[in-house]
Amino acid sequence: MSEQETWLMVEKTLETQKFGVLATLMGEYPYTGAVTFAAPPDAGYIIFATPRHTRKYTNLKVHPKASLFVSNAANKTEDIFGAIGITAVGDAQELHHTPGNQQYYDLLQNKHSYLKEFIDSDSTAVFVLKILKYYVVRDFQRVYEFHMQDRKF
Repeated sequence: MSEQETWLMVEKTLETQKFGVLATLMGEYPYTGAVTFAAPPDAGYIIFATPRHTRKYTNLKVHPKASLFVSNAANKTEDIFGAIGITAVGDAQELHHTPGNQQYYDLLQNKHSYLKEFIDSDSTAVFVLKILKYYVVRDFQRVYEFHMQDRKF
């Protein structure tokens, strides 16, 4: 399968999957936690929300570099050759609920309408993860690397 076909799988996976695992830095070690997320069609960034009283929030405020892992695996044996695993790497920035940021809130709420109250709550922080690169593993061990500034399709 070509690089372009693999990229289309990335876009489809980011569109269809609801959950990812966010990795932040907590002191010397990574810390991971589940998040719901949304991405635009071009996958240039990823939006997610977390309560302000969480380790995720504290870690991101101290060290904004983060990654998000998303997979379409269904925990079945055939996933070994059929699933895709995506690691998005970038810098996270907290968004404030202003008219200029409404598009980000809308993107997250459109995908997760059942979380509208949570997303709009004053105790919730919404972050944008500005993607620098994607690492994609498919067919068990085929690895692709997509640098967003170089992406031509």
